[in-house]
Amino acid sequence: MTRLLFLATPLLMASLLAVLGSALPVWRPIQDTITIPALVAMPSLRAEWVTPNLVLRGVVPDEAERRAIRQRAHALFGEAHVEDAMAVAEVANPAWLSPEFLPDLRHALRARVQLVDASLEVDGVVTSEHARVALLASLAAYRSRGVKVIDRLVLREPAPPPPRVAPAPVR
Repeated sequence: MTRLLFLATPLLMASLLAVLGSALPVWRPIQDTITIPALVAMPSLRAEWVTPNLVLRGVVPDEAERRAIRQRAHALFGEAHVEDAMAVAEVANPAWLSPEFLPDLRHALRARVQLVDASLEVDGVVTSEHARVALLASLAAYRSRGVKVIDRLVLREPAPPPPRVAPAPVR
């Protein structure tokens, strides 16, 4: 029986190829009508805070989104301290994209917040644990939307003032 199956295998393969070959002309028109959608890029946002100025960079899906992010920045940092270098382009508009991506960075010496591909990275230097906790708490809404928040903040306590030296007594 095994020998018979061994001899029949090439015949079965040849028959299968003949059947598939005759089906290819039918498949070709169907294949030509199938279109694969182009991949749409994701938005990217970056806010850099160097006291007292904030620079906004990135690509957003529309002017309304850009305006909303700029308005939030003006409310937090003041219009005179915000530089808008964002661009509007054909990118996706995911549900997690929101002006709230921009936390209040004023308690940091310097900081950067970057939103790319459903992850939000925050790094910089803060002067107290309270400032660090407050900044991360302002990003909690993103965690609930499924965005991964990456904390790279560094705590650097301000240097103590130099000791006061009493003047030498005059003789």
